Amino acid sequence: MIGPDELVGEWTIDRQVSDLRAGIVGAFTGTLLVTADGDDFRWDESGTLHWSDYSGTAERHLLLRRHDGAWWMCFADGRLFHPWQVGGEVVHPCAADVYRGAIEPTGADEFTIRWDVTGPSKRQLIVSRMTRVQSAAASTTSTPSMPTSRART
Repeated sequence: MIGPDELVGEWTIDRQVSDLRAGIVGAFTGTLLVTADGDDFRWDESGTLHWSDYSGTAERHLLLRRHDGAWWMCFADGRLFHPWQVGGEVVHPCAADVYRGAIEPTGADEFTIRWDVTGPSKRQLIVSRMTRVQSAAASTTSTPSMPTSRART
């Protein structure tokens, strides 16, 4: 599993948001900064969102924290979002809608989070691609990279 400590650093985000009912495709591009915060990890996204008639700045703040012995992605206010589970399906009920997602490594220092959203008010596909930002100093020294495959049990 890709643990939160392996995520610490800066990442680029390329997110495509598709409203499959309305035929609208939008995009978010920006950065993800993961930092240690005591026993937790902060997940801070900022960038530009293009969605329907809106084009402007957007941000999102989440937490990775331990809950019942496992890592969980939580909303900024501490509410549980979904387990941090790499390689398997995660589910988040949101009112009458259901978010079914997957977190997958796609290469060294890259991973994808995919959400298929269904319900009476939504039919969306959200795909986020994260790529680690390499600093000039890091590119000349050895840095750990994310594994490209994981054993499943």
